Amino acid sequence: MKPYLLGQGVYSYVDGSFPCPPAYIPSADTTLSTINPSYLSWKQQDQLIISAILSSLSTEVFHLAVDYQASHALWMTLAIALASPSNSRIMQLHGSFQDLRQNDSTVSAYLQQAKMLFLGIEVKPTSMGILQSQQKYATDIISRAGMSSCKLVDTPSSPSSALTTLSGPVL
Repeated sequence: MKPYLLGQGVYSYVDGSFPCPPAYIPSADTTLSTINPSYLSWKQQDQLIISAILSSLSTEVFHLAVDYQASHALWMTLAIALASPSNSRIMQLHGSFQDLRQNDSTVSAYLQQAKMLFLGIEVKPTSMGILQSQQKYATDIISRAGMSSCKLVDTPSSPSSALTTLSGPVL
């Protein structure tokens, strides 16, 4: 979202460096004030920014953005809540656990779903036993990083290569 706002030339609204101008312009006659056109323009742009931010949020964190009147306040709230990977992971898990339903699945299957959410581990029974995999979790991370369409590349070295600190060129 930050690159988008920078590209649109409106990041100064959310970082607070372009504050809201006064709503009214005082006139010489102290009983009358006129509406500041700069305020109306600023307010309109700020509401468009709020709309853009809201449209980029996932359902797990959308509740954090309710009832904000200025993009700067919304941006700061989201930055504090989601700044660290652990906070954003907690928020994502919270939403996922709220959506988790047993429906007509067995207790075992339901608990496996919960385990998969928490640990990112997918558990599948096979003819050889139980297979545990983090493939879905890794795929989700790649997707969140916007790298789903990237091309795969083989490992550039042999998996059996032994690296030591005693041989080879210094990097």
